[in-house]
Amino acid sequence: MSQHHLTTHNAPCTGSLASDSEALEMRPTIWNDPTTELLRPAEGPACSPALEVYQAPTAEQVSQTHNLIQIEETELEDLNKKHADLLTQLKAVEQEQTRVSESIARRRSSLSRFHSLPHDVLAVIFQSSEDVSPWVWMSLNRMCRAVAMQTRSLWSKLLVSNDADPSRWAPQKTRWASGRERCNTVPRLERALARSAGGKIDVKLDLLSYRDTWITPRRQTQASELITTLQTAQSRIHSLDFSGNSPPTIEALDMSSWNLPNLETAILTTKMTTIAKRIQNTATKLQSLGLDIYPEEKLDWELPPKSLITTMKLRVMSGGRALRENVGPNISSILSSTKQLTHLTLHDTEILEMLPKSTLVLPSLQHLVLRDCTFGIRLSLPRLETFDLARTRFMLDGKNLALPSLKSLKLWYMPSDFCEVINASMLESLDICGYASVFIQLVESSMKKGYMIPPVLKLEAHKVRSNEDDFLTALDSIESLQDLTLHGTGLGKKFFDSFAGANVASKTQIIRRTPICTSLRRFSLNLEDVGNVSTEKAMTKWVYQAVKVRQRSEYPLDEILFKGGRNEEWTPLS
Repeated sequence: MSQHHLTTHNAPCTGSLASDSEALEMRPTIWNDPTTELLRPAEGPACSPALEVYQAPTAEQVSQTHNLIQIEETELEDLNKKHADLLTQLKAVEQEQTRVSESIARRRSSLSRFHSLPHDVLAVIFQSSEDVSPWVWMSLNRMCRAVAMQTRSLWSKLLVSNDADPSRWAPQKTRWASGRERCNTVPRLERALARSAGGKIDVKLDLLSYRDTWITPRRQTQASELITTLQTAQSRIHSLDFSGNSPPTIEALDMSSWNLPNLETAILTTKMTTIAKRIQNTATKLQSLGLDIYPEEKLDWELPPKSLITTMKLRVMSGGRALRENVGPNISSILSSTKQLTHLTLHDTEILEMLPKSTLVLPSLQHLVLRDCTFGIRLSLPRLETFDLARTRFMLDGKNLALPSLKSLKLWYMPSDFCEVINASMLESLDICGYASVFIQLVESSMKKGYMIPPVLKLEAHKVRSNEDDFLTALDSIESLQDLTLHGTGLGKKFFDSFAGANVASKTQIIRRTPICTSLRRFSLNLEDVGNVSTEKAMTKWVYQAVKVRQRSEYPLDEILFKGGRNEEWTPLS
């Protein structure tokens, strides 16, 4: 058996094995590649691949393979060097492209129309561009740079800060921040003061501190140096704004000898006592005052008998209702002493009745803004033209408002019982944002009785569905209404039926009736802030149907506008 097995193994292959030999000859040319010599089966009698015997590569083959690897590695290193050289050349070309492009831009700017304009005309253009940095004009061409440096109004708004980190002004990481020239070093401040050329300057201070103390002694030293430099131009300061600064850090600066004869606008707090005293004693031309009042501090602010203040913004800081009530009489006294006051804004102020039937008389006031205020006294405002109220309440004798010259009234989220009657026969525009019940109550108490008959109404009413019938009745009762705008108000189908004077979704014959607001000439519907996608879709469908029916009735409108959402434009429907 053993001998027969050996004989069979060494015998040449014939028959079907011949086809296997032919297949080996037809294999891909990779077998002819010397680099694949190691993969070639051992030579011998042609036989089936299943019977081939693997033989280890010879020493000559191994040496030849190593040589080929070294050659190709050397070639790869040469290619990498060439690639690096090409990248360096490409970078140099790109830099040269940038340089040539900038040169072309500079040469073209020298041929721009600005180059042919006279200097005085350029100066007028620069002066009228209050929100444009002077550095923008200076970058146009050499002539614009010279004119900008001599246009003192461009350097009149200064932001004095001890913050040397420009990243805090992101995204405005330049010298120009918040519409002001940022002066965070003494040389910059001196340069801006020099370029303002003796003109009026508008200064805002922004001094960094942490919990009412300086962050580092260096910050305090830098702030003191800036204040000392600014003091050299104190007689030219037109506006001085301390808002956003810590009162103790301002008090730590030496400002006791400041003299501000030309100061017209001041914004500060009652805790900044040193500069407050200097403003009271030396700012004889003060016209606008913004004051944050700390109720725990004594309000010691005296105005001269012939005060020129026409604009005042007072805010009572948090401190509890009892403290706010205590400071109320002092605020009333300050307001009474400003006979020329035309603009007044009050925040978080409570002025209650000091004496029976006491009245606060502001004879020259024309514009009044009240935010989160409470009044328990009567107001006498004979010349008031615009009145803007938000979350404000009138109590006792103050519930009846007589406003004979009022033309514009805005009510924002007012309580339903904020007042009893508003007598404003000259009212031209009424803007209400809040619950529909407030609008309904105001119509019942003042409009139906003829105390005010506004021709223009802008309404953002919430919870209309719960008072829909009363809401429609209130709208229809304003006989003088000519212009109606509904913004962010969720309306049901009943409103559009009433507006059209017919059932807009009926598939049967339309039965017409008199629509609401027959004197209306202009209607605008804005679905922005409605807050419900299903309601918006339904209102969009109903408004188109209602407009078609209304325009074919006896009471067509001159103009109908529709805005579907925040990113959509106004679309005329008439």
